[in-house]
Parts: sequence; C-alpha cells; structure tokens
Amino acid sequence: MGTFSIARKIAQHLKAIVFLSILVSAQMPGEQNLAPFFDFCCDLEGFSLPENTPVGTVIYRLIGHDPEGYKITYAIESGGYFAVDPDTGEITLVKAIDREQLAQELGDYIRVELSLEDEVQNSGSNNLVKFQRLIEVTDENDNSPVFVNTPYTINVDETALVGTIFNEVFVVDADKGFNSDVFLSCEPATSVTCSIFNIKEVREKEGHFTGVLTLVKSLDYETNNSYTMRIKAEDGGSVPRSSTTTITINVIDHQDVAPRFFGAPYFAEIHESESVGKSVLKVAVQDGDQGNPRQLRLELIGDILGYFVLTVTNTGNIRGPVTAELRSSGVPIDRESPTVLENGGIYSLVLRATELINSTAIGDISEANITIVVLDSNDNRPTFSHSEYIVFIPENLPNNATLPGLDIVVTDQDVGSNAEFAITLTGANTTFDVFPKRAIGSTPVTIKLLNSSNIDYEVVDRRQYKLQITATDNTGQNTTALITVNVEDANDHFPSFLNENYNLTVNENLPFGTVIATIIATDGDSGLFSHLTYSLRGNGAEKFSVGKETGRITIASCDNAPCLDAEVTSLYSLTYEARDNGGQISAVPLYIDINDVNDQQPIFQQFVYETSILEGVDHFSTPFSVRASDADSGQANNQLTYSIVRGNQAGTFAVDERTGELSLLKGVKYNDTPDRSGTFSLAVQARDNGIPSQSSQTIVQIHVLDNNTHAPKFEYNRYEGKVYELASSGTRVVQVQATDEDYGSNGRVSYNLGEGSSDNFIINSTNGWISVANNANLDRELAGGVYDLAISAADSGVPIMRSTANVSITVLDENNKSPYFSQSTYTASVRELSSRGTVVAIITANDPDETADLRYTFIEPSYGRAPSGEVYKEENTKRYYSLFNINEISGKVTVTSEIYKSDVSAVTLTIQAVDVNAITEFQQANTTLDIFIQPQTVRTPVFGGSWSSEKPEIAVTILEELPVKHTVTILSATDPSTGQPVVKFEKLRSSTGNYIDVEENGNVFVNKRIDYDTNLLLPLTLDVRAVTETGASAFATVIINVLDINDHSPQFTLDEYISEVKESARFPTLITQVRAEDKDTDYGFNLITYSLYGNGDGVENFAINNETGWISVRQGALLDREAQSVYYLQATARDNPQSATGASPQQTSVLVTIKVVDENDHSPRFEKKSYNSAAVENIQRQGTILQVIAHDDDDPTSPYGQLVYTITDRGNMGTLFSIRPNTGEIIAAENLLDQASDVPYIFQVKACDRGEPARCDTSSVSISVGRILSNDDRPRFLTPSPGGEVVAIQEDAPLGTSVFTALAYSNDDSQTAESHIEYGFQKKPVQR
Repeated sequence: MGTFSIARKIAQHLKAIVFLSILVSAQMPGEQNLAPFFDFCCDLEGFSLPENTPVGTVIYRLIGHDPEGYKITYAIESGGYFAVDPDTGEITLVKAIDREQLAQELGDYIRVELSLEDEVQNSGSNNLVKFQRLIEVTDENDNSPVFVNTPYTINVDETALVGTIFNEVFVVDADKGFNSDVFLSCEPATSVTCSIFNIKEVREKEGHFTGVLTLVKSLDYETNNSYTMRIKAEDGGSVPRSSTTTITINVIDHQDVAPRFFGAPYFAEIHESESVGKSVLKVAVQDGDQGNPRQLRLELIGDILGYFVLTVTNTGNIRGPVTAELRSSGVPIDRESPTVLENGGIYSLVLRATELINSTAIGDISEANITIVVLDSNDNRPTFSHSEYIVFIPENLPNNATLPGLDIVVTDQDVGSNAEFAITLTGANTTFDVFPKRAIGSTPVTIKLLNSSNIDYEVVDRRQYKLQITATDNTGQNTTALITVNVEDANDHFPSFLNENYNLTVNENLPFGTVIATIIATDGDSGLFSHLTYSLRGNGAEKFSVGKETGRITIASCDNAPCLDAEVTSLYSLTYEARDNGGQISAVPLYIDINDVNDQQPIFQQFVYETSILEGVDHFSTPFSVRASDADSGQANNQLTYSIVRGNQAGTFAVDERTGELSLLKGVKYNDTPDRSGTFSLAVQARDNGIPSQSSQTIVQIHVLDNNTHAPKFEYNRYEGKVYELASSGTRVVQVQATDEDYGSNGRVSYNLGEGSSDNFIINSTNGWISVANNANLDRELAGGVYDLAISAADSGVPIMRSTANVSITVLDENNKSPYFSQSTYTASVRELSSRGTVVAIITANDPDETADLRYTFIEPSYGRAPSGEVYKEENTKRYYSLFNINEISGKVTVTSEIYKSDVSAVTLTIQAVDVNAITEFQQANTTLDIFIQPQTVRTPVFGGSWSSEKPEIAVTILEELPVKHTVTILSATDPSTGQPVVKFEKLRSSTGNYIDVEENGNVFVNKRIDYDTNLLLPLTLDVRAVTETGASAFATVIINVLDINDHSPQFTLDEYISEVKESARFPTLITQVRAEDKDTDYGFNLITYSLYGNGDGVENFAINNETGWISVRQGALLDREAQSVYYLQATARDNPQSATGASPQQTSVLVTIKVVDENDHSPRFEKKSYNSAAVENIQRQGTILQVIAHDDDDPTSPYGQLVYTITDRGNMGTLFSIRPNTGEIIAAENLLDQASDVPYIFQVKACDRGEPARCDTSSVSISVGRILSNDDRPRFLTPSPGGEVVAIQEDAPLGTSVFTALAYSNDDSQTAESHIEYGFQKKPVQR
C-alpha cells in the first residue's frame, strides 16, 4: 500500500518536470530501488529572482525525499550563477545577474539543471534524478533613460506657426515594463524656454520613445534668437531614475522688423538768424533684423520751407548703423513764418529710413520725428486786433464792471522779453481804466467802469465817450486804436399781479380748449419794456395751455386724449409767471383741484399669463391667479367679477369669480389641447359693477408638459438600398424612419449617421433620407460593392433617448473603367516559313467592369527589324502587321503570310483593346507585341536563365531608389557553334525614360533615378542583342519589375484640425475626420492606420477609427463644457508595411483641437428662494428697491447663459413694482406716495435663460412699504372757499376782535406731528 502511494506521488511530480532522467539500480534480486524525488513545494517550479539580488544570498531551499530513506545529495548546473549545498539543498547566488545583459543572450530566464542522488547501501547502484527549470529574472529599475543621437540642435524659422511639431529627441530605457516607460518634461517648468516649447513623449515600442517638441508660443528673433531647452527623461519605476540633456534651438531670422533709429525722436534748437551750414543734429539708424540686415536709404520729409539739408556721413557696413547730419541750407529761417509761428515756433520734420531690396527702396519703412525749436529775434512791434472798437453799455452798469462786448487783443509776435509791451488809455478821465497795464505775447485787454455816476442815458453829454488806447514795446515801437463807448437805456420795473396766489377747481372730463381762468399782470415800464407774456411752470403744467399774450388758461390737447385724471393726480400746484421784454419776471402760486368722474375700466396686471403643468395632474402645484384693478373710487365701479369667456371647451378649468384664482376641474390631458399643440389658451374677463359696467380681458396660456418616456423606434432593424457607382452627389438612396410616442420636443426625432459610410453618404437629420455625399467616391472596384452603415435616431427630450438600426447599401456596377494590359510589352517568337494559322501568342487585357466586352485589333505604329537588328525606316508600316492576324474576340495572334528571316528578324506590333459596352468614349488600352523571327536552323547565340527562342525574355526584380550605375543583372549568352561565351551585347531599345542601360560586357545598370511612386510605366523593359564573333546574333527583352519601398511618411491634408462638438453629444457621434496620404503604393506602405493621444486630460472621451480617421465620442463618455471647454489631442497616422518586406513603419502627427459647444443643460438658480426688503413711501418712480440675482452655469456668451428676469405672479402688489429684465433690479413702477401698508407686497419673479426652450427658476419677493415721518400732504382749506370770501369789519373794532376763522385739513397720519396745521398770512409774491 505504501509503495503504491509513493509511486503515485512520483507520477504526479513528473507532470511538472521539463526534463527527467532516472537511473534505477537493483538492490536485491527481485527488488527495485526506487528513485528519490522532490517535494512539490520545493523544486524551483515557478520561482523567479530579482536581478539586483546580492551575491551570497541564499535564494531557495530544495527539499527531496528517497522512498527507501537513503541519504540524498543535491547538485545544480546553472552556468555559474548558483551553487547548492549538497546536504541541505540551500541554493546560493554566486554570480551577479544583469537582466539586460542576460536578455541579449538567453532571454529573461536562467536555465538550470537540478540533480538529486540517493546513496544506496549494500554496494548497490545509486539513483540519479536530473531535471531542468527556468528561473525568471525579474526586472529592477537599474537603468536610467538614455538620450540617443545627442547633442540635439534644431533650427526654427521665427515665422513657424504655433502648434508646429518637431520629432528630434529619441530616448531608450533598457529596463522593461513600467521601469522602461519614459516621461519627458522641460525643466525648470517656469523657464522662458519651457513656456515657448512643450515636450511630450510618444511610445514607439517598449523602452523606445520619441520626444515630440511642440511650439506653443510665437517666436521673435529680435527678442531671443536662441533657446537652450533642458529636457528631463524620467522612467516609471517605483523609485524613478532620470537623465537630462539639452536641445539648442536656433531661431532663424525673418525679415519682419523695420529699421530702428537710435535716440529718436530728435530735438534741436536754431536761431532764426543762423548762418548757412549750421550743424543742427546727428542721427543713426540700423535695420531691426540683426540676423539678416539690409542696407538702408535715408530721406528728409516735411521740409516744405527748405531750411535744412541731410547729409549721410556713413553708409554703414552690413551690420553697422547708417549715420547722417542735419545742417541749415542757407534759406533764411523766419520764426514768424506762418508755418513756424502757428506751431508755436516749432518746425517739425520726419526722417524716413527704407530698406533696400536689390538696391531698390521697397522694403520696410521706419520714420523718426525731428522737432526743431526756432529761437526768436526782436523784429516785430505790438499790434491791436482792430484799429477801432465800438461798445454799447447799459446806464445801470455798476462800478468796476468790465465793458461788455469788447474784444481787444494786443499781440507781439516776438517771444520772451522781446514780446513785452505797456498799455495806456487816454481820454478816460476818471470814468474808465485799462487792464492790464503791461503784457507779453498775445494778451486780451479789458476796459473797466470806474465811476458809474458819470454815465447817464438821460444826460445827453454823458451818452458817449471817445478813448484812445496805446501799446508800446521795450524798444519804443508802439501802435494805437480808438474806442467809442455808447450808453443805452435800462429796464428797471417788475411785472405786478393783483393777487398773491390763485385757486381753481375743474372737472377731470373737461374737453380740450375749455377756458378755466384768465390771469393778467401790469408793468410800470413804458414802451417795449412794458409788454408782458405769460407762462406756466411746474409738475403737470403740460396739462394746461396759457395764452402767451392774453393770460387765458385752457385745457391742453394731450394728443387728443383726456388730459385730466383725478385717479392719477387730484391737485396741481403750479407757478404762474409774467415776463416783460426786458427779461424781468414775477410769479404767483396757482392751485388747480381736479374733481373725479367715473371713467375707468378694469386693467389686468399682465396682458398674458403663462404657466406650465405636467400631463395628468389635477391641481396647480402653486396657486395660479389673474388679477385686475379698477382706478375708479366708487365701491361699485371698482368691484370686479372674473369669468372664463373662451378656450375652455374641454371643461378642464374654472376661475374664482372674486379672487381670479384658476383651478382644475379634472386631470389635464395633452390630447385635450387644441390641435394637440400642448397649450390651452383661455380668455379670462374682469367686469366691474358700475353702470354701465366696464370690462377687459386677458389671455391665460397653460402649457402641458409631456414626460419623455419613449425612445424613438425604427420601422425596421435593417434597411437596404442600392445606388449606381456613378450617382451624383445628393442622389437619394434609402429613407429610414423612426417614430416617438412622446409629444413636442420629446417626440421630435433627429437622425445621425455612424460608422461605415467612408464619407460617401450623408443623412438628412430631419427626414432620414440617406443620400450620396459631396465628393463621394463609390468606385466599387476600389472600395467594394457593399456599405454597412450604423444609424441612430434621437429625440430632443431631457434626457435624450436613442435607438439604432443598420443600413446595407449595395453599389451597382457601371461600365466606366478602361481595360488595361498587364504588360506594356509582350514578346513572342515564330520560326520563319511557319504555316498560315500558326499561333504566335494570345494577348488579352483585363477590365474591372462586370459588363465589359473587349475587342482586339492591330493599330499603328508597327515596324520591323533587319537581320542586323536595325529598324527599317519605311513609311508604309502596314506590311508588318499584315504578316499576322489577331482574333478580335480571343486576342490570338496567328501567322497570315510566309516570313523570311533574311527579310525581317523581328516585328513589333501595336495592339489595342476596346470596350464596346463602355458608357463613355475612349475606354481602351494599348500594348506592344515584339515577335522575333527564328531561322529554320538555329545557330544563333543562346541567352542564359529563363530565356528561350520561343519566349526570349529575361525577368529581373529590383527595388526602387537604387543608386545610379547600380548593377541590375549581368547578361550571359553562349555561342552554340563554339560553346564559348558571348562577350558583346548591344542595346536595341529601352522603355520610355531610358531608366535602364546595358554595357558591352552585358552589365545591365540603373541609368537614372527610379521612383516607384511616380507615374512610371512598369515593368521597365530593355531590348538587347548578343553578337558572336562570326556576327550571329540573338535578341532578348530584359523585363525589370520594380518593387516599392517605404520611403514616404504619411502626410495630413491639414496642418491642424479644429472642430466643434456639442456637449450633449454621445457615442457614436462623429466629430471630424483627419485624413493623411502616403505617396507609397505597395505592400501596405500606403495603408494608413490612425491613433489618438492626449496632450492632457480628456483623451479618454474620444475614439478614432483606425482605418477612416473619423474621431467620435467614445462609448460611455460624458462631455461637459463647464468642466472642460476645449481638448487638445494628437492624431498620428502610421503606415503598415507587410512584415515580409522588413521595412520599418513611418508615422506623422498633427494637432486636433476640439471645442465643446455649450448647450442649455443647466437651469438658472436664484441665490435665494425668497427675498425680503423694505421701502419707504417717498421713493419715486424708477427708484431701485432691491436686486434679485440668479446664476446659470452655461456659457455666459451664449443665449443659454444669458438671463432675463420677469414678474410672473404679481400677487397683491398690482402695478406698484416692475423688474429690469437684464439686471434683476426691482424698481418702483410708480411713485410710492400713500402706498404704505401694514401688509407686505408679495409677488413672484422668474429668471429664464434664452434657450429654445428656455430653462427657468422662480423666487418669491416680499416688500414692506413704510410711512415716512414727513409732511407729504398739502393742507387744504375748508374755509375760506377756494374762490375766496369777503369779510366785513367795523372801522372802530378794537384790537383782538375776531374777524374770521380759517379751517384747513391734512391727509397725514393724525397720530403724527405732520397732521398739525399752523395758520398765517402769505407774504407778497416774490419778485425775481
């Protein structure tokens, strides 16, 4: 039993042993000595070892057993890395391990051979067990990244665009896994270089990275012409290792900076009496482009008087400045010249420097201002602005008053002390005086009245004065002027009213033109000064008209509407004025009381009321009321009754006739709305109880909101369509349709096209028609005959719901392709004197069209060769193709006449294939057939290789871009007569372009550059002849097949891609397509795959189709403009050479900028759900009370983030308040006088964005209006009456006798001091 158990263990253990050998010895006759074995736990199975394990470390302990209990010993073979204790089985590392070196030799494993041997007693043979294990050496981060091909130097033009990419940095890390990942950064990050250039690593393969250098700011050579960028490469180890290098970035100068003046602008001084050739100033100028400067030309601009000349003193070397000197020209300089004088003695010039291009001044221009101050000489006398002055003054002009209307100006055009002068006045006695007495330059002069008693209009000899004024400069030069002063009469009386004030009472419904009073005044003056005119001033004066000449007061027109309204204003306090022709005014108070008349109809607070309600509910979520008011004061006239008069056909709504609150009589149904529009439009009427009664109506719109509970549903899961491959853009192919059981925007369906269209189809987002796209290429021979499209339908609800379907479009073939021959030249041979009908060759063409029907024929040119190989020069070449015939259906070429080699050694025929079913003209192809004539007895040379007299061709394959003179092949031929090799070869003809040539010794070589990707006619051919010493010859055509190499990188069609995507876009929305082209053509060299990398966070939100380059929203991605509004991605195009070619792939990257377009996905939010404020009753109309503020997280520059504030429910405030729609300021819509209340005014405001539909939020507002402690109501007399009363008194009545008792009242609060009235006599009218 025990033996069976041990054997089973051994069998199980053998399953894990790679190699096992067992030496079994016989112990005793009939007994078998069983071999020792390792314990399952301890046989190195699956063991791995870090490469940095120190030498001498015990790394493992083997445990073995012997079935008979004999002593066992351990041994190990490991290439010197390990040693094992033969007794204990402990394995010790004895040789250092380097995984990177090991990987080059053995891979990441050390192969060991373990031995386990028992020591059999009684001189028996030992059992020796051997097996192998692979110990994995795990990587440690013991290698730092290494920069390759250093040092790095990049030359960048200063005009390089932001986003330009340079792939110049290469880094390798010998470690593996995360330890070999390399991350590049610019250090220090705050440096100027790091702010201008960005470095980003791109992984090529494990441990190999390319550093992509990107320009992020514009360059300027003149600011900085060189940058040193320190790059740090850090690996991804847990304890990272790093290395650094530098890149020298040289900025190449571009001619973009104009010349630069040194010390500009320039200033200089010169006396107006200076001599010829006076040096004024020196200037220097240099081209601003120091990296590539140009020569300059200097010009003096603006010297219109010719005062100066400019002399260039040094033209400068190529990098040095140009210097010049400005001198006086000899033209007399005059500071009083109008050009100089009007500019304050300044003479302004401009110095212009122009860059020379090919010795022509057409380059950049710079200008510097030269300001020259012309210094004065005393050569001008003072002058008056006029030689005579006349002035009129009133007789009541006071002392020290300045005579009005005089405009005396004295001017000396010199400057400084040369312009000083004295002013004197004669003939004035003590009546007048002059000011100032001394002046300088240009000075206004005034005459003052010293003694007003000397002027009197009523005294004839005091009505006029003659004065003389004199100005004398410091040299005695003087000028005089005459002044005549005339005295005029003055107006010295005010108009006078009979009464100190006037009181009137009128009805509010008086018509236009009704006379309500006539008030006049008198004036003590005579003549024009006694003529009076009348006017009214004050708040409300426009309600009345005053006869300007008569003083008659009437009701104004007020644009043909009633002017007076007691409900608006019951009292007008005005000022009545009388004015004489001299401008004297007197005024008296005028009080007009307005009697009320019942003339108002109810007015709703809003023209339209709106609210929204969910379908199915049977009550409003908040009370919803309409309110009207009636300005009449009578109880019957302003008591209102509400009713619904129109729009309630479904009987859904009711209105409280007293309060105007609306309610629901049953659950709301969307289908009950008119035409299923989703809106009930009710007409609600308010009628007063007056006789006759007045009424008005308002509109109540109640929007029923549909819940978005259904996704769009396609009619079919799969659609099929057909289209011809030549269909024009816009051709409709198939229509898909989906329906949505929701209403409104929730049921509005839009269609989107997903992958599979290859840009050849588009879908109308509204009606679902799929049609051919602009620039579509439906060539079925290139792109295939079937397109499988993915489509989606989405509603416009929140949240958006989608469904998908598939569309299969079959492209129908049209015969639009030309046929083609597989070879440009075919060769064949035929023996001379072959019988008619002998088949020479079968030449056929290919046509990709399904309906092609080809016909073959011979066409010109054709020609023959003499036995010497020379081409016959004959005009009639038809004789050559008359030797042969071609079957128009099969392309079989046969002999038609006897052919003698002595006449012709070879015939070249041109064969044409025409597609007779073509839909366009000229669907045809041509090729040539070379037929070599063989003699009856062949003694001509024989070429080696695959050549035969029946098919005299030699095929060779080469790569494109081989160097010129490179040997393609070496021809060999044998003379059958002697058996000796032919040593002379001649070129007869080569294919177009002469790319291949042959030397006399048979060396075929490249004669000029061969580029596979140009329009080469392949294969290349070369006709040669081998000539023996006896002159015998044979022909061969060398056919050279050219193979493409991967020598072009993909090139993107744009330098940068910029696109937009809505933030609500979800998988699989297409955003933009990047497209690259590769000039290579074969072996997958032009087969491009695309990939996407991120230059920051967010790349995980996007995916790219690696075949088409379409970038789309990745599945599960959620875009949010408020979180990130723009993404910068890097798209890479990589070609894919077939592995058998051994070519390395090429790749190119481009910057893709995706801007997230805001959508209305955030609702406004008020800062508070309710606002409370207080106001006082003296706030005037338009006065601000408080501001409500809401915020919206959408883009503030778009309609979705722009808010409009409105009042939605006016509550109990009527029309007292309004709200500014753009700011949320709540203002008084009318004066708050007498609106104080113990109950606050409560209403509701709403903030909505400008989206379609809008998103909104509401908040309540409570405003308490308090009374102010001020006298805001004018007292009114009960007695006397407004018309006045006459009181009688006896002439001998004693002092203190009561004559009359006046009684007045006020509407102010009786509990305040403001209701206390004091009485007194009014003073006489104030005159002004």
